[in-house]
Amino acid sequence: MFTGFANLKNMPPKSKKILITHTSREVFVIRRGDGRQIRGFCPGCRQEVELLTLDEAVSLVPCDTRETIRRIDAGSLHAVETGSGHLLVCQPSLEIFLQEETILQGEMK
Repeated sequence: MFTGFANLKNMPPKSKKILITHTSREVFVIRRGDGRQIRGFCPGCRQEVELLTLDEAVSLVPCDTRETIRRIDAGSLHAVETGSGHLLVCQPSLEIFLQEETILQGEMK
């Protein structure tokens, strides 16, 4: 994170001024076989949340895998990609998405 400015007044006029910032996040993924939760950092929620596998998320939403991935790309659903390329879907964003879908379906009737 950026912590302050360097003393720019004392620098020679032709000096180059470079500001370097770096932010990193770590996601810890626990392999599970016994039905326990996977928890990790969701960049969309900016907090640690329960994460679902893509298969688990698709089984809960009223659309297929491709549409679910499109909604992740569009930002409607939050997801984290593991180092091996698997998507883990943020459960809180999935719950919000399902509530919005229910409201939309109710308005169409």
